[in-house]
Amino acid sequence: MMETTTAPTMDVTTIAPTMMETTTAPTMDVTTIAPTMMETTTAPTMGDTTAPTMMETTTAPTMGDTTAPTMMETTSAPSMAATTAPTPPGSVATSSLLNLVISQTFGRLPTQTEIDGLMVQVNQFYNDVLTNVFGADFMSFTATVTDSNSNVAGPFTIAMINHDDVTTFADGATIPSQAEVDQAIQDADLSSFIQNYLPSVLPEGNIFMNTIMASSSSTTGG
Repeated sequence: MMETTTAPTMDVTTIAPTMMETTTAPTMDVTTIAPTMMETTTAPTMGDTTAPTMMETTTAPTMGDTTAPTMMETTSAPSMAATTAPTPPGSVATSSLLNLVISQTFGRLPTQTEIDGLMVQVNQFYNDVLTNVFGADFMSFTATVTDSNSNVAGPFTIAMINHDDVTTFADGATIPSQAEVDQAIQDADLSSFIQNYLPSVLPEGNIFMNTIMASSSSTTGG
């Protein structure tokens, strides 16, 4: 009962590797494999190119780099002051103030176009008047507006027209004095002007067509 037998021992060198035997897997040699997710490459920076970066600026020419005048440079415009032309030989210079009362305007004032149309009729009127006064010695009359002003009085407009005048006479004629010419202008019948000349004033609908009163006074030498 006490006899024993010896079983063969497990020679680890002649049997298959046991569960404890391990093999060594090849390591990840980073020099032979593709770069991993952690491996990065360096992209060229903005400074690696010759194109200007966002911070790079170029200097534009200033206003002083050109010969053109700057916004601060000013030039002197010719004065608007009126000059008096010399009176031509054989002519007489006078001046007058024409006052007109216009009805049914209801606050409207004359425009420059309407004043220009009025002066066409003023010149026609005085050419006719002075022809009757001086006869064949008379050649022409020209009135030029120097100033105008208008005021509203209820349904009426009062217009005041200052004008300089040149009355020209024929060669060889006896030239009247300034006082004589001035008096002939002031003696003109302005009711005839209202009735026979103002209805033809242009443009159509001109405010001066409704003139009901007119007067003139000399401003010669004033």
